[in-house]
Amino acid sequence: MVISHFRKTKGLKKEFLVNIFLLVLVNVLVKPFYLFGIDRKVQVLVGTEDFGYYIAIFNFTLILQFINDFGLQAWTNRAIGQQTEKVRESYGEIISVRLQLTLIYLLLTILLGVLWFGSSLDIELFIRLCINQVLISGILFFRAQISGLGFYKTDSILSIMDRLILILLCFAFLYSDRLVDNVSISWFVNMQSISLLLVLMITISLLYRKKFHFSPTKFHWPQTLFYLKSGFPFAMIYLMYAAMTKMDAIWLGKLLQDGYYRSGQFAASMRLYEAASMISLAFGSLLISMFARGISDLKKNEELLKTSISVLLVISMAIALGVAVLSTTLNQMLYPGSNEEWDLVLEILMWAFVPASINFIFGAYFQATHRENELWKLYGFAFILSAGLSLVLIPGYHVIASACIFLMVQTALMFVQFYRAEIAADRNRSFLYSILVFILICVLGFFGLRQIGFSMLLLLLCILLTMLLALYFSRLFRTSDLKKFVQWVRERKCDNVKM
Repeated sequence: MVISHFRKTKGLKKEFLVNIFLLVLVNVLVKPFYLFGIDRKVQVLVGTEDFGYYIAIFNFTLILQFINDFGLQAWTNRAIGQQTEKVRESYGEIISVRLQLTLIYLLLTILLGVLWFGSSLDIELFIRLCINQVLISGILFFRAQISGLGFYKTDSILSIMDRLILILLCFAFLYSDRLVDNVSISWFVNMQSISLLLVLMITISLLYRKKFHFSPTKFHWPQTLFYLKSGFPFAMIYLMYAAMTKMDAIWLGKLLQDGYYRSGQFAASMRLYEAASMISLAFGSLLISMFARGISDLKKNEELLKTSISVLLVISMAIALGVAVLSTTLNQMLYPGSNEEWDLVLEILMWAFVPASINFIFGAYFQATHRENELWKLYGFAFILSAGLSLVLIPGYHVIASACIFLMVQTALMFVQFYRAEIAADRNRSFLYSILVFILICVLGFFGLRQIGFSMLLLLLCILLTMLLALYFSRLFRTSDLKKFVQWVRERKCDNVKM
């Protein structure tokens, strides 16, 4: 019996290590390599203006993606973990609803795209991007069923498979003198379509083996209405968040004469922001189930929320401070021809990364505690604020305005969520004071380091020293808090392994 227990424990540890390895592979190797080795290289080769045009229409199709899915992915992912057989039996109905939503998405997005972009719209490219969004939505939806059934390793592999295939398809063209002349935005979209179609076929075949039925049933209005109501909060969360974070390139293209060049410039800085955000996303994914487990213990959840904010604040601030101080060096290395304006945009966006990271934690907290309706309304407030500021400021201050608006909106959203989550209550006043002191010291350190012409190694050492001083004087968290957080993480991981 002891030997059996030992073998079982050893097996669980092995599975846990495999999952951790896959998680690291996704967040540290494949996606950053795609962003900087493929996506960035395409921008350098086709030019900032052409890439900016691509980003503007891509983001447009991405924001309207909520129509195509309407929250059904998130809803079925939750439902299948609780009622596997019931969801399996109703799969034909869900597929039928999704097919109808896909048709509506394609028709409505093309119509709105023509109205928004007018004669500047490349309709053929736009339609292909819409189809790619349909493929992405299908992959995410079917992956949700796979993870909901407990096949986490399979889901981890599928999450990087489209990027891996795209890297293999594009690498030779981008880095070969003989093939590089074939590179264009149209070519890039075609490569995306091939990789997405392959992954969709693989995902469907895996579910087919698990006896999932893919035959859509006849239209049944009461059942369709039930699914739409169930997915509505998740659809609104996606729409408002996507509109809040992805409209910048679209506004720049619409409001400025050289708007698509500015969109490409903004996208270049956002690439570093998105690479850094992978850590925050991983944090949010880890925390959502931890918050859900502690839903009955409000005090424990509040402690977990405060500790996770402290930990991620330190991590995000270290990244933001490092990239902001080295912005000129990084831009010159990544984008030949960049100038001081590019550096300033990157600095502002990396400072926005700090409140945005905290917002990922609040997003996980509100969803885990079943406050989805409140969350999408908060995101809606942020989008309205962003849209209003963009219409007023972008015509006069161009891409700098977009970066500043992004920082202001993320900061405002963070403070509102502090209040709504009751972190701003009197009992947490010392915690808020520590956060403000920590941020203030880091910001002052940034302005000091900008004036110093040290080598990169000395600058990195100075950044580390700034972080240590900020931690010491702010007393953001104690060693006991960090130990407690690690213990919570271990408990959550053990639960996942048992599943």
